[in-house]
Amino acid sequence: MMKTTFAVLLLVGLATCVMSSVPLADEATGDSFNLDFLSRPVEGEASPMEDTQETVFIQSCDTAQFIGGSAKARADTLKVHQGLCNKIIQTFHRVGNTKSYVTWFGAFSISNQNHVKNTYIKIHSKLTFYPVTYNFNADKSKCSNGELLAYTSYGSNTIFLCDGFVSAKNPCTKDATKSKEHELIRTWSIAAADTKGYSTGQDPTKDLAKKDPSKAVDNAESYAYFYCRP
Repeated sequence: MMKTTFAVLLLVGLATCVMSSVPLADEATGDSFNLDFLSRPVEGEASPMEDTQETVFIQSCDTAQFIGGSAKARADTLKVHQGLCNKIIQTFHRVGNTKSYVTWFGAFSISNQNHVKNTYIKIHSKLTFYPVTYNFNADKSKCSNGELLAYTSYGSNTIFLCDGFVSAKNPCTKDATKSKEHELIRTWSIAAADTKGYSTGQDPTKDLAKKDPSKAVDNAESYAYFYCRP
């Protein structure tokens, strides 16, 4: 008889052990990887939970810490933040040789595909296993006269939110306008995976994908656009 096993992760230390046990793809060889909490069973491949044929999805984008900001600004940001984990999982499963992938990451290759998947995994892990903070007291000199909506640095658990972020639309948009959701994915990709700012904006990001896929898969904007434009 098939049995269903429920695992309750109560300690951060235990959760960290789970994360550290997950193998990522080898970008040098292009070898595939298996990630229990993100990947669904593939036909002909053993399920991560063989006795139940279920996949474990660990999602904990429920809470975040805030510094500064009005009650509305915090509420709007939290609402967007809480939707990130589930949509990152959906985005992870869209990575492949598709029109959308080629538009934002350039010519398809297995090694680049694995690199992109690994980056989304790192973003998801950052949001899942670390206490994250949104700081509305951003350095105005770094906000580029309203052009930059948010900023962070590699390894940080904090995103600094500029005034432009507060006035931006909450969910992803279909036009060239950047949204809060777009900016959170862009900046968390920097914090979690050390992505770069090789391009800014929709058209320059598409051009980068055409001309230099090796840079596109390391470009922060590319991850935000692919996430927002399925």
